[in-house]
Amino acid sequence: MPNHPVVVVIGPSGSGKSSVVRELHRRGLVDVRPTWTTRPRRAEETGGSVEHRFVSDENFSWLESHGYFLDTVTMFGLTHRYGLPGPADFGVQRAEIVMLRAPLVDRFRRFGVALTVVQIEDTPERTRARLVGRKTDRCELAARLDDNERERALGCAVADFVFVNDATVESLADRIASTVLGAAAVMA
Repeated sequence: MPNHPVVVVIGPSGSGKSSVVRELHRRGLVDVRPTWTTRPRRAEETGGSVEHRFVSDENFSWLESHGYFLDTVTMFGLTHRYGLPGPADFGVQRAEIVMLRAPLVDRFRRFGVALTVVQIEDTPERTRARLVGRKTDRCELAARLDDNERERALGCAVADFVFVNDATVESLADRIASTVLGAAAVMA
């Protein structure tokens, strides 16, 4: 088991989870433990993604059948599958972040990983604008927006900290770094 914080970042679709995780990673404050997914890459993910590993359905099924994941899930009634990374591969040098959805936090906890859960949220209007801005197709947009209030409420019930993404990604990363990772992390 890791001897450093494992921070789980949750929040509704379009709340800014990926952006803040990337910023904390860019600053060298955290390592990111990626989830594995069969969903298509977004425009900003064509060169890769620190928080997700993209694989075909066939590769995902092979990894799943060989016990690579702690658990797997299909979200939003869509066919995209996500695999939760196993704790055996966690590092020991600095805090690690895993991005999950609120309903999956308890599934992750059952494997004995000590977690600090951070929820990122925003207004429905700004969240919708982010999803539209990343050119989410209409069916997926509707599925994600329909689920957002339920996701926000579930997240509030399991989160240790809730942050509203109401300014810049940099200021949100500052707030998370100082509150969750410790004041020294902001200076790093």
